Amino acid sequence: MKLCKVMRFNIIVAIPLLISSCMSIQKYPSEWPPLIDIEDQICPNISGSYVNDGEKTDGIITSLLGKWEATHFQINQLHDDTLEILFLDNDTLVDKNIYSKKKGEYSCTPEGVRISFGTKASTQIGEGLMPVSLNWASLYLTKNTDGELVVKATSSGMGFVVVFPVAGYAADYARFKQKQE
Repeated sequence: MKLCKVMRFNIIVAIPLLISSCMSIQKYPSEWPPLIDIEDQICPNISGSYVNDGEKTDGIITSLLGKWEATHFQINQLHDDTLEILFLDNDTLVDKNIYSKKKGEYSCTPEGVRISFGTKASTQIGEGLMPVSLNWASLYLTKNTDGELVVKATSSGMGFVVVFPVAGYAADYARFKQKQE
């Protein structure tokens, strides 16, 4: 009898979650140059200078990490397991992000260099439709055979709209051309 009540509760929770979930998964465009082959657990060489006008799969222009004020960015993979991204406006440093492999801020995966932004929890009671939510995001950086930086952005989350659970997942690609010296 107790098992029936547990199963009934699980079904009552699962059905609204399944109905109110959404996914948006973009595949790597076949018309773009192929991705380089990546050996398992070995980071691909993504060092270089790139123009900060990336093209997404739907043709929309994007910037890396939302740094629109930068005309280009420089990625340096340093020998001490540090990944450095310099954002520049012409020759002026605008911002700098540093990620440590030892601290778990980036890792090497079969999809490329993974920068994870961890879990972001928010509670906004009375400030909208999503009073409680959790979000995760990651970037996977690699190159294609033309030397462009390819970024796969993934994000997922879950929360409640009023009292109804919702969940979502999205994956999209962008490519950034090498900066010509």
